[in-house]
Amino acid sequence: MASNTDVQNKDLKCPVCLDFYTDPVQLACGHNFCQTCIRTVWDCDISETGPFFCPECQFFGMSEILEINMRLQKEVQEFGTRNPAVRDLPPAAPIIPCDHCIDANLVAVKTCLTCDASLCAAHLELHLNKAAFLGHTIIKVTGNPFSLKCAEHREELKLYCQEDGISVCSLCVVIGSHKNHRVVTSQEACTEMKKIMEENINKLMEMCQLAEETMRGMDSLFSEVSQRATSIKERICGKYRRLKMLIEEDEDLIMRILESEERYSLKWLLSKKEALECQRHEMDAIVNTSTSLIQEEDGLAFLQHVKTHGLGKTPVLPLCCTEKDQVEMAKFKTTEKLVEKLFMVVSCHLPRMWSNFRDVTFNPDTAHTKLEVSHDKLEVCWSKLPFPQGENSERFDSQYSVLAENKLSDGQHYWEVIVQEKPYWLIGVAYGSIPRKGGKGFNSTNLGMNKVSWCIYHSNGQYLACHDSQETPVPFQERVEKLGISVDFSNQVLSFYNADTLSLLHSFSVQYLEAVYPVFNPCIDINNKNCQPLILFHLKD
Repeated sequence: MASNTDVQNKDLKCPVCLDFYTDPVQLACGHNFCQTCIRTVWDCDISETGPFFCPECQFFGMSEILEINMRLQKEVQEFGTRNPAVRDLPPAAPIIPCDHCIDANLVAVKTCLTCDASLCAAHLELHLNKAAFLGHTIIKVTGNPFSLKCAEHREELKLYCQEDGISVCSLCVVIGSHKNHRVVTSQEACTEMKKIMEENINKLMEMCQLAEETMRGMDSLFSEVSQRATSIKERICGKYRRLKMLIEEDEDLIMRILESEERYSLKWLLSKKEALECQRHEMDAIVNTSTSLIQEEDGLAFLQHVKTHGLGKTPVLPLCCTEKDQVEMAKFKTTEKLVEKLFMVVSCHLPRMWSNFRDVTFNPDTAHTKLEVSHDKLEVCWSKLPFPQGENSERFDSQYSVLAENKLSDGQHYWEVIVQEKPYWLIGVAYGSIPRKGGKGFNSTNLGMNKVSWCIYHSNGQYLACHDSQETPVPFQERVEKLGISVDFSNQVLSFYNADTLSLLHSFSVQYLEAVYPVFNPCIDINNKNCQPLILFHLKD
């Protein structure tokens, strides 16, 4: 027995399009139709009795004036509100009349692309059985068959140009713009493309599986990082307790550093996991779309969809895999070694530059419009689309740079920047007078290429110390995941360190003539290979 919902569904559907009513109108006989549907039926039927008849009971009316059935329309709207799945259904396909019917046009079920005509079921059968029509191309019904033909020659698109990746007609190959190009039949192109897509699906499924396995492995790393941090903190606290009052200040400093390291390590792991989840969803979407398209029997439509969605090429989605050694937290080991030495000889073994630690923040008013600065002003990354920013004299417009809000004019200062596995970046300091606008020369605003800025440039594991257009290679073998910068006005020195091991990369001798600002350039991101942000490391309060 049909349910009440099924009965109600039937009462709310148009007998012509068999879909839920859209702008329902009621005829004099009491039957309801979509306004568009009934007018389409009337336009297709021209009889001596008059066009205004009811398709249900054949009752002929005398007027084409139609009024919306507000009661029925309200019922449809209320039903859609109660049933979101019904509300979100795509609109019904347009009704296309048969081009061969004369007295009363019936609804077409197929279109002959060769004849440029849409056919009802009866005329389609005649069309298929006549020898003269053998070999004609029959496709899904369409109201505009010319859109599926060559725009230049009005011929069927039976060939596929492999060089340009589009469907072409035979004349295009003989006398047209695709002459002497590599072409195959549409069927051959479909077969080859489906084979490629099947291979792509298999590769994407393998990559999805790898992503899942990597994320499962990362789950254990979260607890391992916390356990390792806890273990090291306990050992260090034991040594500090034995040193008692002499090193209470240093103990507090070390604890803040370790807790900050743990927080940033966990935050980095979380960002890697989220990136993998996003990549997995993208790959799932490609797999679903490709799987659906492979079922398409209409070769021409299939090729057009493949080109529209860009699915014909082998996907290149480098997985953001995480190795265990990337979360080894070298600074923890370095700290423990330093405290071991401090325990043996309480002297200068604690690095004094940590005592000069500064919490640096980005200044969004100076950031290039294609740089995205986080709300807390601790992260910056390059963006394809510029952000709507107000014009001001402080903003860089020719280099992807941003200054910090911190103005340094005397004393000693130290800060750290998390770079992790970013392949490209520039980090340094600059006078506040550094040019921000392009114009006279490339070097005027480029970091390290003028007299008012100093920086370290990293390019795929290679380091350059740059100032005044002079580039000095830095023979440094360690992988820097966190860069430390030290400014010493008293000794007129600017130094860069591997912040995790405290190894010196390079030092500049600088006669500071004015205040300096930390400056950063995360560099452009191409093919999603340099998308990671630069992150300012802050000590935990």
